[in-house]
Amino acid sequence: MIIQALISLIGRELCNEKSIKSGIIEELSGNENNIYSISKHHDLAHIVGSALQKAGVELPEELAEKFQKQQTLAAYRYMKIEYDLEQICQAFESAKIDHMPLKGSVIRKYYPSPEMRTSCDIDILVREEELERAVAVLRDELHYEIGRKDTHDVSIFSTSGIHVELHFSLIEDDENVDKLLADIWSHAYLDVNSEYRYLMNNEYFVFYSIAHMAKHFLNGGCGIRPFMDLWIAQNGMGFNRETVDDLLDKCGLKQFGNQAFALCDVWFADGQHSELTEKMEQYVVSGGVYGTVEHKVAISQTQQSGGKVRYMMRRIFLPYSALKLYYNRLEKYPILYPFYQVKRWCRIMFGKDSKRAMRELQYSATVSDNEKERLVTLCKDLELL
Repeated sequence: MIIQALISLIGRELCNEKSIKSGIIEELSGNENNIYSISKHHDLAHIVGSALQKAGVELPEELAEKFQKQQTLAAYRYMKIEYDLEQICQAFESAKIDHMPLKGSVIRKYYPSPEMRTSCDIDILVREEELERAVAVLRDELHYEIGRKDTHDVSIFSTSGIHVELHFSLIEDDENVDKLLADIWSHAYLDVNSEYRYLMNNEYFVFYSIAHMAKHFLNGGCGIRPFMDLWIAQNGMGFNRETVDDLLDKCGLKQFGNQAFALCDVWFADGQHSELTEKMEQYVVSGGVYGTVEHKVAISQTQQSGGKVRYMMRRIFLPYSALKLYYNRLEKYPILYPFYQVKRWCRIMFGKDSKRAMRELQYSATVSDNEKERLVTLCKDLELL
């Protein structure tokens, strides 16, 4: 019932409802701290706090202050991100570099209030052949700090501390999805009053959102926010559902897409749960924004033959085919494979993800067969495996 109360509060804000469903206020009694913890885990405490405030729910002073703090932080983050995004777009416009804002930067304007759609970074796409020039503009003109180049983006930090993911491709680690996204520029149009700022057409935006959601779903969880985006796209942005379904069908994601739409209807309309959407709900809500290591390990061990030991060895000793995606120079100089393997270990051990990496290895040795079977069955029912 806590989940139902949480979703009802989010839906009230998302759908501009004037009242909360009957029984929800009573359900909150005694569970306010749990509601706060779960909503914060999903970076949605600002939305839930606003709904509680408008509904006139009386909270303990300390808890009310926590919700208020999250609302203030959400507004502050939104202003910082919007300012930096505008600076980036103006710099690329002046340099005559084609660019395409992605994800939250696009969908938030369709929310009842744009600050409702929080994010931790700015995602923006440039053409691969213009990547070096785009990086130089951000470094030399905006004085941004340039970080590590990954398989499909460069990690950059603005002077205000905002993380910028400068994408040069939209690969999703799925060959069929990647083929459809390889020529994304041909499915985009120039933004109004701009010569170099592009936007995806709505159908491809929704398709990309669902494909990205599926990727995270398999990697431990995707959180509630992508379902909110999907609902907003369906009811605010508008798109041709048949075209989206056709794109999803081409890469084997139609079942997942159908169930994602169904869960949106359950959460934010009058849809009724099926056994599958109930399992999805439990998985999504328990995972938080980025999912859990436990979910990721349980699914990944089943995807790879050889069980726990082989999974652990593969995670420690990344195969050449995977390692070269992170270190492009390795493809030209395969002899450097041991060097880059050690470099990767150092980055993991001493980087910000060290605790998560250690937790993954520890859990990989203890995950139960029942837990693996439960999560793998869910993914198979969604036709993700």
